[in-house]
Amino acid sequence: GPAEVYDSGSGPGWAILNIPTRGNVQDGDDVRIGGFIVLGNGSQRVLVRALGPTLAGAGISDPLPDPTLSLVNAQGVEIDANNDWMDSPDKAEIQASMVAPTDLKESAVVQTLAAGNYTAVVRGAGTATFTALVAFSALPANSLGR
Repeated sequence: GPAEVYDSGSGPGWAILNIPTRGNVQDGDDVRIGGFIVLGNGSQRVLVRALGPTLAGAGISDPLPDPTLSLVNAQGVEIDANNDWMDSPDKAEIQASMVAPTDLKESAVVQTLAAGNYTAVVRGAGTATFTALVAFSALPANSLGR
């Protein structure tokens, strides 16, 4: 279901570190969409993951077998996309995050984002309905020297 999380703090230590949301995914326009907002004057390094196969270990009987992920800005422009996270140019940083997907068919992107609204879109293939999870994680600014 939907989740809203607000952080009204402004001092050190005030950060949302991980926000997951789970739901159904089909083909075509029946996608899983998760939105998040980067606040403030600076930028935030963010890891976005689309999980499917690993949900079977959490008792989900219909996990999405091969999720794809698209990260879109507020203007609707795709700024990053991934199918299999090990193919990402940022795979070392994804691994270092300690929350890397555990299945090679799952997707992840890493971006440094300015303040604004962003959307993650998770897609599947075929006509069956599957369950997927999209998760947003804040990364340290100095993550792998970036």
